Amino acid sequence: PIKRSENAWKPGMGQGVDALSKYLRSVTQILNKLSRENFDKLFLQMFNLEVTSVKMLSGLINLIRNKALTEPKFGDLYADLCKGLVDRTQVKKDEPFEN
Repeated sequence: PIKRSENAWKPGMGQGVDALSKYLRSVTQILNKLSRENFDKLFLQMFNLEVTSVKMLSGLINLIRNKALTEPKFGDLYADLCKGLVDRTQVKKDEPFEN
């Protein structure tokens, strides 16, 4: 007979995902859908994701950089995305920012 493990995987077990993983998954989903036709809509989705830590910001930068390197055909699209994010972002020096 088959013995059942006490800690066997069950559907819904991954619901305790941390904020960083959830954020990076959202960024990846947006980047995978990004095109000239839907740029404005997806740019706003990306912009509205809340970055609360240096790890999130670093992850965002790495994901965009990796996409630009692996898909050079869309390099201008990723450059426009970066420029738009920089132009719209205001960092306040007295706001707390986690490491």
